[in-house]
Amino acid sequence: MGSYTCSGLQQCWINHAIVTSVNYPYKYASISRCRWHIHTEPATYVSLTFLDFDIPTVGNCNDDRLRIYDGGTSLNTPLLGRFCNSKPPPGDIDASFNEMYITFNTDDNIEGRGFQAEYHARTFKLKDKEQSNNGKQYCWVLTQHFVTRA
Repeated sequence: MGSYTCSGLQQCWINHAIVTSVNYPYKYASISRCRWHIHTEPATYVSLTFLDFDIPTVGNCNDDRLRIYDGGTSLNTPLLGRFCNSKPPPGDIDASFNEMYITFNTDDNIEGRGFQAEYHARTFKLKDKEQSNNGKQYCWVLTQHFVTRA
């Protein structure tokens, strides 16, 4: 089960774990700001799957909401999605590399069960050294932030 309150930024330094909202599977606390920073081994990427999701809100996830970012905790980290019951998360959410940042903010209105999610470190599956595209040969190079053709 989840804890009753959030206590700062939770650092997750293992390759596989379950992440739950405050007080899961019971109703989460109102006026909470919870944060998780997931780190997995280098040369992997984080893949997150929701096992249970109940974050009620009015409108488009403006009240209680879960946000998932592609990378660390800086303000310019790309947003992968903003989720609530009216906009639930898709099957799997994948980071580009080995970091993912999750925030869960609640107001003082309606509370739900929250969420339970499981993450795994996945290894990159690169194809052959060369790929054929209309007779042209490309070598794919993995850089720090993007996959580019060299």
